Amino acid sequence: MSSKFQVKWGILATGGIAETFARDLWPNPETRGVRDIEHSVVAAASSSSAKRAQDFLKEVRAVEGAKAYGSYKELVQDPNVDIIYVATPHSHHYQNVRLCLEAGKNVICEKAFTTNARQLGELVKIAKEKNLFLMEAVCTISNTHAVTEANGDHRYGPATSPSPFTSVTSSPPAKSARSTARKPT
Repeated sequence: MSSKFQVKWGILATGGIAETFARDLWPNPETRGVRDIEHSVVAAASSSSAKRAQDFLKEVRAVEGAKAYGSYKELVQDPNVDIIYVATPHSHHYQNVRLCLEAGKNVICEKAFTTNARQLGELVKIAKEKNLFLMEAVCTISNTHAVTEANGDHRYGPATSPSPFTSVTSSPPAKSARSTARKPT
């Protein structure tokens, strides 16, 4: 049997949502029938100090030898990191995600992705040019189906298999799902 694919995560910011995300990586993927992949937190960065990042890594039970950085620039330069979860305040997402993408890192960014569509368009363009994965981490396990059905919009495929995340792989839609979803009666 071949070895499992290792996804090595870097966590950019060390607040509560970052801790929740990192803890969500704990369960063995085999509990969901996935047998060929493993996730591990290998690095984290805090804007305040490397000590804060080290405390975070200990709290989330990161792998032994995980790196703690006192700056985001150090984190994105770590060659051991495959993908970075951005958990800064949304007003900083554009600059932080751009830093990651320009360093050649795949990114999952906490919601809201950016503060406006122009910024999002720029990030999507960079990700496409560099052939990088870019996704907004919005938990939509049940909402994806509801919004798709309410809109009648199936441009992203049928609403038969809701995803826990919303991904951006092309230009953002003209209307947001929030603005077009019907209000409950």
